[in-house]
Amino acid sequence: MLAAAFQTAVARSDWAAAVAALDGLIALAPSASLSYNKAVALRRAGRAVEAAEAARTALAQDPAHGNALFELGAALMDAGDRPGATGAFRRVLARHPGDADARTNLAALQVAAGEPSEALAVLGDVGGAEAEQTRAAAWRDLGDLDAADRHMAALPAATALKIATQGATGRIPLDVRRWRPGQGVP
Repeated sequence: MLAAAFQTAVARSDWAAAVAALDGLIALAPSASLSYNKAVALRRAGRAVEAAEAARTALAQDPAHGNALFELGAALMDAGDRPGATGAFRRVLARHPGDADARTNLAALQVAAGEPSEALAVLGDVGGAEAEQTRAAAWRDLGDLDAADRHMAALPAATALKIATQGATGRIPLDVRRWRPGQGVP
């Protein structure tokens, strides 16, 4: 009955009900799988700190649970714990070097930490919109505005504008850096 309640809650994206059903299932038979699912449901409910704890519980129950380790990184990232998230994603990549999502998340954290060169190295050949967004921000922060423009061209206009006008580390916006004396006000 609790398993069906969990499945119904997930189908409705009712994360509070999903967490409640999982709490009931965990009380009956604790497992890494259930704790991992609770971490996912908590994070989707916007409860990142609790999600990180549930992911840690899953890892305590099964240290090799790769999905729980990824979920820990994602929850810590959502909670604003950059060092913790960075460590979790590095551990994921130590186990699974080709994990594109972990590479993209780690690279985004590195850009936010002012490490754009490291971000580009981690991304390698990872594709997708999030990777392109991170590449554009990294090139922007490195001051290679032509490379940033090339990567922004693949993004939706609103996303490209955000990258062009905001620096993750408080750097001068892209359009202001392109301004030269005598061109008028940017």
